[in-house]
Amino acid sequence: MDGSSRVDVERVRAELGAGKVKRAGADLVRETTGYAIGGVPPFGHRTRTRVPGRGLLDHPVVWAAAGTPHTVFPLDPKSLIAQAGGTLVDVREQTA
Repeated sequence: MDGSSRVDVERVRAELGAGKVKRAGADLVRETTGYAIGGVPPFGHRTRTRVPGRGLLDHPVVWAAAGTPHTVFPLDPKSLIAQAGGTLVDVREQTA
C-alpha cells in the first residue's frame, strides 16, 4: 500500500474470499513476514503476499522498506509488483 493510503479490510476480505479479516498486530506481522512493522519489505516474506495495492502505480518511484524501520530502497512500482508476485488490486479506503 502506498504511504498516503489506508487499507480497507472489508475490501481485502472480499478479494481474498475470506470470512473475516482484521488488521494484523505486531506479533502476527513478524510471524508471517519475518520482519517488524515499519520494516516489512515488499517481498522476501516467510509467506506469500497476495494483494499489492493498485495505488502504487500512481507513483513513478516508490520507496520500500528494506527489512528494518530505518532502511529503504527505491524502485519503480511495476518492478516491485513483479518481484512481489502478487495480484494487483485496489484495497484502499475510499475518501469522502
